[in-house]
Amino acid sequence: MFALERWPTARATNLEVSPKERALLKSISWNFVGWVDLEDVGFEGTPIDARHHTKEFLATAYGSFEKMARTMDPLGYDALFATEHHFQPEGIEVFPNLQLLGIHLAGITKNLRFGTAVNILPQWHPLRLAEDYAMADILTRGRVIFGVGRGTQTREAECLGAPMSDQRANRALMADNLELLMKAFNEEHFSHYSENYNIPPRDSYYRGKLMDQITLVPKPLYNKEIWQPISTGNAQGVELQARYGIKGIHPLIKIDGDEIDPICLMYQEAARKFGKDLGVGENMAAYLYCHMAESREKATAEVEIFEEESFKRQAGIGGLPTDPSFQGRFMHSVEDLMALGHPSTARATAKKMGYKPLAERAKDNSALLYGTADEIIASLKRLEEKYPALETLILHPPELTHSGIMLEQMERFAKEVMPAFPAAVQKDRVWPDLLANPEKIERYVYEPVVEAAE
Repeated sequence: MFALERWPTARATNLEVSPKERALLKSISWNFVGWVDLEDVGFEGTPIDARHHTKEFLATAYGSFEKMARTMDPLGYDALFATEHHFQPEGIEVFPNLQLLGIHLAGITKNLRFGTAVNILPQWHPLRLAEDYAMADILTRGRVIFGVGRGTQTREAECLGAPMSDQRANRALMADNLELLMKAFNEEHFSHYSENYNIPPRDSYYRGKLMDQITLVPKPLYNKEIWQPISTGNAQGVELQARYGIKGIHPLIKIDGDEIDPICLMYQEAARKFGKDLGVGENMAAYLYCHMAESREKATAEVEIFEEESFKRQAGIGGLPTDPSFQGRFMHSVEDLMALGHPSTARATAKKMGYKPLAERAKDNSALLYGTADEIIASLKRLEEKYPALETLILHPPELTHSGIMLEQMERFAKEVMPAFPAAVQKDRVWPDLLANPEKIERYVYEPVVEAAE
């Protein structure tokens, strides 16, 4: 017999406090946002808005994803992550449903898990997302990692009925959706009434009785973790994560120097407010860009052209918001965005907008894992030393890197770097099956009361 466990929240009783001196990475993964192998890239290449690919070419990203999964599967990696995006004829981000991807991945691999980094929660009805994830969790026996985020792109969010230009409204909807999602996962029966939801509808009848509660069916059985990016340092968002025990994905965590990353300290302090004492880096993942070569200079040079294309893509991605709380890197003038769209003016305009070549950005930043195996190992050893409770590493290729290069990098990292971190190598994994013995499964949570007819 098994019982459905509650999803973790920071207010739970009998909280486990992980050891503060551990200094061991325990999982290494890659993230692939989902793009096609773009041609004619770089500042002098085809403008982003001039790209409109055929449906067949857009679908090649799925073949690339399968090749990555099959390549990573025997190499000891923990998971392959992806990100939800919509409406992108440019071919830059083309994975709209991560639960479907996760179920497919589990069917073509044996050791690998699939991470959703992330499902954009304001764009979903929380109960539909909860149902979809629960099915993926059951069908893959826990091999899908659940993640949520607020989103960044107006074209996606606002076409799907979610606010984005209005960041306050976006945060409010995110909080409301998260509360409903956690009720669905945690409570046997629940209701939820807010500005956005009326669940179940008041004065609504079912089988002759007034409805006052519903139940999520099915519920997840295996993987109870939730992950969310934690990069902007917004106190309200960090506290919301801590309230529900959501783990944080931290891009470019500070490795150099003696100062602990302020976002790590903010997350640790927020968790303490809700009764959970965390070690430095505990319940967090370091999300680091990586490309290996015979030298740091060669590594940055090999992918600089993809960095240029990525800058063209990111500039103005959220529209032209007036809310100063919006991520500042997306706030540019219409004139600059137009000039960035022309090959003849793109390079000079990018420099004006603050673009710096990768070699310059990576020169004194150990969190940018560009260079030789020895250099990357040294950076990761320093990461372990500085954040002794951090267990999870998610690698990211320079955005828009061609899939063939990514496959080579995945194999090279596994061969040259991962042996230095044996605790993180995952092979010959066995997945539990809670439904293997139906006769031992408890049939009822409670005995229903059936009134006799008069």
